[in-house]
Amino acid sequence: ERAAWEMERQRERVARQEEGAMAVRALALDLESERQATRGLREEVEELRTQARQLQAERLSAVCAVEQSCRHERQEALQALRAHLQAVRSPARTDARLPRPGRHASNRGRNSLLLSSLRTRPQEKEREVEMLTAKGAALEQELLAAQAARKRLQKEVQAEKHRLLRGLQETIAKQQWAQDELQAAEQSKRQAEREWGGEKLQLEKRIHARDSELHRAEKELRALSAEASAKEKAGDEERQRLVAELQEAQVKNQRLEKRLNDKVLGAQRMEEELNERDRECQKTMADLQASGLEMQRMQKDLRERDTERQRIEMELHQKEIALLRQEKELRQRDIEKQTWEESLHSAQQEVQRLRQELKNGESERLRLQVELREGETESQRLGAELRALSSEFADRQSEMSEQAERQDQSLATELASEIEKIQELIESTEKELNEVRERLEREKAAAVEEVKERLIQISIRPCHFRDFELKTLSKNRSQRRAAHSQNLQHPGPASAARSELARRSTKNEVRQLREQMREKDSELRSVQRGMRQWKESTAGKLARKFQEELHAELLRYTREHSSGARATFRVERRSVCLFAFQDVKRNVVP
Repeated sequence: ERAAWEMERQRERVARQEEGAMAVRALALDLESERQATRGLREEVEELRTQARQLQAERLSAVCAVEQSCRHERQEALQALRAHLQAVRSPARTDARLPRPGRHASNRGRNSLLLSSLRTRPQEKEREVEMLTAKGAALEQELLAAQAARKRLQKEVQAEKHRLLRGLQETIAKQQWAQDELQAAEQSKRQAEREWGGEKLQLEKRIHARDSELHRAEKELRALSAEASAKEKAGDEERQRLVAELQEAQVKNQRLEKRLNDKVLGAQRMEEELNERDRECQKTMADLQASGLEMQRMQKDLRERDTERQRIEMELHQKEIALLRQEKELRQRDIEKQTWEESLHSAQQEVQRLRQELKNGESERLRLQVELREGETESQRLGAELRALSSEFADRQSEMSEQAERQDQSLATELASEIEKIQELIESTEKELNEVRERLEREKAAAVEEVKERLIQISIRPCHFRDFELKTLSKNRSQRRAAHSQNLQHPGPASAARSELARRSTKNEVRQLREQMREKDSELRSVQRGMRQWKESTAGKLARKFQEELHAELLRYTREHSSGARATFRVERRSVCLFAFQDVKRNVVP
């Protein structure tokens, strides 16, 4: 039965080792998948950077082409206006030099030409203004498209930041989970020590009862030895047969003494081993204290990492505020552009009003010429202002594009640094988790060894009682030998009867002692079996309690950190923590 039990234990150990290997492989696969995901994120970030650069280059090229076309068209329009004005002025000057006869006819023809030119010129200006407004609308659409692309890129960058921060929170949750595991292991160890103290008291009570029973048995043996001595005095007849039996008994006693000596040496060795194990327990307690200090250091590191995370969030908030300010400036520039468009519209209305006034009569021709000159100067001024506005708009647009490029580059560098920090945190947490698992395994092995030592101590005590009984038997037999030697020295007629009685009494005593030894062996085996069952049941209870406490601590930690953190940075992925919890469960449960 013991061999079968040991085989089952070995099979269970092999199964546990296989489960641990499978868990390690699964963890390795998860780590590889996370690394591949980080690589994919890096590739996506690089693709987004290239797309942003391409969009910026296309936007700049489109804006430059539109500006060049607008400038070229404006120059052509201004040249046409100047040529037309010169053509209008030249006939007036030639008319002034003509002689007075036929002056009215020439004035009428010239006035008709001027009226026709004045009628056609506002229409041309209106067409030019419509073309400019259409081009301005196209430019506005292109700007809106560029702004939409920029907003889309900003949203993608923010989503990437949120995802990386979620990964950071998951690593922090893993570290807190490892701390909770250590605390639960310490609590379970304390509870096991308390339960072991209660079991130890019960076992001491049982041993005390067994001691009382052994004392009663010794008293009975003494009474039997007294009766045997009386019977030996009365039975001298069977002296010769008793001598042979006594010689055999002496040989057996020598063998028993050798066995007893071997057992005493084994007990001494066991005591030495127990002392060594006590020293190992003290070492484990020192290791536990060192692990407590290590846990305090880890908590300090976690606080520092929380402060660093808050600082990163503040920097991101400041960058968002800067982006909002830039958008506000763009809106102000759009408003300025609308004001300039309104001024252009007012100029168009002024031109229409001039055209209506020209229809009123020739009497106002001189006034119209003056107003035309003023309109020409006004149009020149407006053209200069438009050129200045276009140059200012181009400069501001180039500045905005440069600022956007710089911000994109800074965001890319920050993302790369944050990704590196997160990878370092993941590696450090993996190392800490491995250290915690190794410590838990060492503590579990130490607890098992301690239980084994206590069981060995309990099993050694009945051996001491057995040795005491054998010593009493050896004393009784030495007394019998002395009596037998006296009978041999003083033979008589009653020696045969006394020897027969002594032989029978010794046989009965040996039979009773053998039965008692068998009963004690069966009791010892039952005690060992009960201790084995108790060890298995306590190990299962400790594992279940450890599991429940760990689950409760995880729930409490998630509630506290989810209530204090922002809604966007909540911990959504808990599969890694649950997987690690199952791994610890497999390693702890016997």
